[in-house]
Amino acid sequence: MTAAATRTVARISGLGKQFGDRIVLDGVELDIHHGEIVALVGRSGSGKSTLLRVLAGLSDEHCGTVEVDDRFALAFQESRLVPWLSVVRNVALGLPDPRQRRHGAHRARAVLDEVGLGRCADVWPLTLSGGEAQRAALARALIAEPALLLLDEPFGALDALTRIAMQDLLLRLFDEHGFGGSSQMRV
Repeated sequence: MTAAATRTVARISGLGKQFGDRIVLDGVELDIHHGEIVALVGRSGSGKSTLLRVLAGLSDEHCGTVEVDDRFALAFQESRLVPWLSVVRNVALGLPDPRQRRHGAHRARAVLDEVGLGRCADVWPLTLSGGEAQRAALARALIAEPALLLLDEPFGALDALTRIAMQDLLLRLFDEHGFGGSSQMRV
């Protein structure tokens, strides 16, 4: 294994989270290394989305230690595109620096081409099909070249054929680009 392949992009130790009296996460231990694909499997309500939200820093009321590479991206089950921005401008929102966002149309168009949406760059999000909206959301997550890509059931609302196509697309992009580069861990 190379040093890049063994680099840790997320580390969780003793993670606990509860909502009122309901314990959702209890003593979770997890290390994710560069180049790994990790799937969380469990019943509805078992804490999968909660764990992803903790990793993304969207939930901070927990116990334990959570360290995450500072270059991560998150895509949700709903595409969450901003309706008053064109698709290309929605994708550019994934760039970490506001100055990059203002001038990121060229880069956003290149990522849209990669996910098969180049022809939709200048349309409004509400004109996209469900699968197209999810590809736009994936492009928004990928534009910053994250070291860690967190996906919260991004294909769950899609029909079976579109879901398979999206999974194939994601695996192809992972094979072509991987995720990562040099970065820092944040706690």
